[in-house]
Amino acid sequence: MKQPLFTLIGTLLFVVMLAGCGSAPEQVATMTTSAWTSTPLITSTPSVTPSPTPVPVDLQLTVFDENGMPIEGADILFPESRYEKPVQTDGQGKHNWKNLPSNMATLIVSAQGYFLANQQANLRRGPNEVEIVLMRDPFGLLPSDGCGVEGKLLYMEDFQDTEAQEWGNVPINWSILNEDGNNILSIFAVSDMPPYSGAELAEYYKFDNFVWHSKLKIVGSDTNIFFDYRVTHPDKDTRYRMTVSFGAKDKTSIARFWDTATSTHVNNFGINGASLKSGKWYDISIANFNGLHQVWYDGKEQIQYQEMQPYPAGSIAIEPLLEAGSTTQFFLDDLVVCELSAPYSP
Repeated sequence: MKQPLFTLIGTLLFVVMLAGCGSAPEQVATMTTSAWTSTPLITSTPSVTPSPTPVPVDLQLTVFDENGMPIEGADILFPESRYEKPVQTDGQGKHNWKNLPSNMATLIVSAQGYFLANQQANLRRGPNEVEIVLMRDPFGLLPSDGCGVEGKLLYMEDFQDTEAQEWGNVPINWSILNEDGNNILSIFAVSDMPPYSGAELAEYYKFDNFVWHSKLKIVGSDTNIFFDYRVTHPDKDTRYRMTVSFGAKDKTSIARFWDTATSTHVNNFGINGASLKSGKWYDISIANFNGLHQVWYDGKEQIQYQEMQPYPAGSIAIEPLLEAGSTTQFFLDDLVVCELSAPYSP
């Protein structure tokens, strides 16, 4: 009976000792918390599959004529390409665009001597090729025909696009008329307008040694028209003025003209050209090479005059003299200016 009692007493003493050696309540609480706090696991960073880069929209446009020949220098207006101004084709009749913002293409193509073309295309991603054929305008001038062997083409206007390109401050009495399919410039009298209702080609055209061709017709005979050249506007207005007269009025002449703030001066020379007839088309050529002035009507020389101190290079202008009550009407077509490397000879 004694042995179980001693065993019970030993067990109680062992439990008391364990309690005395145990942790403080605060430690127990901390340990308990730590024991139940989850430990994050170390994992690898997941891989992200990049989105594929969209294939850009590219376009190559080629412009041909009816015979399959490429057209160099054709103007292309492409509104969807971000470019507001026209671009031009190269020597192979091509132009390229890269990374276009849209798959729509509105292509408006024009070239000197051809009818305008307007074509739409739906483009796919990647390279695209579009071809446009321009039809020949029978009344349009080709750049290759403008100067022939005379020299470099400097300016050309046939009015087929119903505009007078590069002519500044065009008066209200200038209009484009259609004559049996051919567009021509018409100049007529308008009331309450100054008699010299002319216009000048943009001043950045500086013609030095050149020949200026124009077709001219007059209906009426009560006034004159002036072809001005080497027009400049520094401290004073300087120009040469070739006067074309009609009927029995004064003959064709050339004048050295200038004005200042106080006066106007004209020195006349080369007065010997013929008068022109009403209702007939004439081919007029005005040349100026190192001070040599020359005028031709239909290939026949009218004036030749050598000047020792010529005016500097300048623009050109057309000034009809349309006074109140004038009934005369002028018609012009096919204005071409060519650079000369020698005196002009038709």
